Amino acid sequence: MSYLLANGCSFTDKKYNSTNDGFYHTREEKTELGFPEGDWPMWPDYVGEKLGLPIVNLGKSGGSNKRINETTINQIYKDKPDAVMHLWTSG
Repeated sequence: MSYLLANGCSFTDKKYNSTNDGFYHTREEKTELGFPEGDWPMWPDYVGEKLGLPIVNLGKSGGSNKRINETTINQIYKDKPDAVMHLWTSG
């Protein structure tokens, strides 16, 4: 199968906006600041579109670099992607 495997922390997580209510901003602050409701495209969506590849996005908010590494390796063993991209987190 031909696809882009993306992995990372909150900036990769497709559900970042919906799962982190109150982490940085309350729902009221998000509305006041003009944040869109629900989920929005993250960087893997844009890269996959530019490359013409479907995406498997393993990003997870609060995930460590160890989690990113392990879940990427597990996915590669299951089904080899054409491209792998990580957004490493920082401590």
